[in-house]
Amino acid sequence: MIYTESGETTPTPRLEQWAGPLIEPVHEQGEQAGRHGRPRVVGQVNVAVGDARTLDAAGTAIADYYAFTGHPGWDSPISEPDAIAETIDGYRRLGVDELVLYCYSDNADQIEELADLAL
Repeated sequence: MIYTESGETTPTPRLEQWAGPLIEPVHEQGEQAGRHGRPRVVGQVNVAVGDARTLDAAGTAIADYYAFTGHPGWDSPISEPDAIAETIDGYRRLGVDELVLYCYSDNADQIEELADLAL
């Protein structure tokens, strides 16, 4: 879900719909500035995989981090393996050079699970 200025929520658009328009101008402006080569683009996604304790801890940490927005639960982590894999693939399709998966839990076991999804 996306929270609007008025506090309403709207369905989350597909990755290409919101991230594509952010990435394309970076490439265009680099060319216009006379820079050679392609700029390095890095994305980030909040994720959590694992048992209920791991997901709860991640949700709490993210809610605490984003509390300043005034939107409880804003930017909840992607926690379904299929959704994480699709998100990674979406960033690949957009030509992102690096994708950082932020894990908001102290459960180190999720690192192996995320590596399996990413590779």
